[in-house]
Amino acid sequence: MARESEAGFTLIELLVALVLLILAVALASQLFMESALQLADATAEQADPTVPLLIDRLRGDVLASSGFASCGVDHLELTGHPAGTVLYERIGNELHREVFDATGKPLGQSVPWRGVIAWSCAPAGFRLLRLDLAYRLRAVRRSLNAPLPGTRGDAYELRTETFFLTPRGAGLGESW
Repeated sequence: MARESEAGFTLIELLVALVLLILAVALASQLFMESALQLADATAEQADPTVPLLIDRLRGDVLASSGFASCGVDHLELTGHPAGTVLYERIGNELHREVFDATGKPLGQSVPWRGVIAWSCAPAGFRLLRLDLAYRLRAVRRSLNAPLPGTRGDAYELRTETFFLTPRGAGLGESW
């Protein structure tokens, strides 16, 4: 009797199919791990607002003001802003922004930035402000592959920036 008429698979065919199945499962699990890490990074970025937007907000407030009343360590008071007097103040590791009307009544307060390590403001010439800012920023992985526990490094990195800004008109008055 010839064996060609028998239906079924040989042992070699089953082993090849099993190896291909194991490779497909391994690739799918690696893709799942990378997707989970990207989701964790995206969630972490949502918890920490993007720094460029916060710096643009601060820069916009300074440029919209006609001057500043006081400037020092941990505070900056901007006058002549369309919203009123704007006060930036560092309390702990948070940068607070508060707006006051012409009578000194608070119009609103917010905490636009958390993780501020140091903040200082100093006049740097005629109507020129120097803002020094140090803050913590969540460290972003440079690779999609998960690092070994010993090579992960810090979860945050320290950044420092210095800005030179001038209120609108550089002291030329409200009509600028």
